[in-house]
Amino acid sequence: MNRTSATTPPVPLQDLARHVIKTLGWDTTALDVLDLRWQIFVRFVLAAGPMPKLPAGINERTLAAFAAHCDINGAVGFEEAPVVLGAVRLVLFRAGFDAQAIAALRAPRRRQREGYKNGVLYKAVRPE
Repeated sequence: MNRTSATTPPVPLQDLARHVIKTLGWDTTALDVLDLRWQIFVRFVLAAGPMPKLPAGINERTLAAFAAHCDINGAVGFEEAPVVLGAVRLVLFRAGFDAQAIAALRAPRRRQREGYKNGVLYKAVRPE
């Protein structure tokens, strides 16, 4: 699923966000935002079974299950789910994962009619 270079030294999964931030020279704000959300992903992978030691062990099924875990199963707040998934996508992309596989990592959404309120006709809700 990923296209990481053979010359790239392997980085443990739990340290991948910090490695990406350090490699790209991002500041501590990026560390505060990305690493916290990355660790949610690492805890999910750890709870799902034997944790892959390296990011290469992550596959598309893992990403799809994590998206459902964040949104449908309510592992994080409804408004937080897209932020968590976006942070995981960013870390994986910058670590060299295939962009098309990462693009599939999104929170399932359903729209429900709410009526006209402040010019808004619909609102996003969790799928049932």
